[in-house]
Amino acid sequence: MTAQRIIVDLRDKIVALGIADEIPAGGSVSAPIDNAVRDEAVAALTMLGFAPAPTQKVVVQILQEQPTLPVDCFKDKDYTNTS
Repeated sequence: MTAQRIIVDLRDKIVALGIADEIPAGGSVSAPIDNAVRDEAVAALTMLGFAPAPTQKVVVQILQEQPTLPVDCFKDKDYTNTS
């Protein structure tokens, strides 16, 4: 397997998992996020019926803006209004 093929395969998997925004591209590095908080928030929202990939994308975006945000803050939000 060539290096190019590995990159293509991994890129497709990363996009499919919805975590492409977590990986810095072009040399920019974002603030580190608490993976335990991310995983717990995504799991809780997924159990409420939200799709995992878009949920993870939003949770990561929130945690990048507020890296010290505890997981309890995600429980207090009204996720039914998406407008």
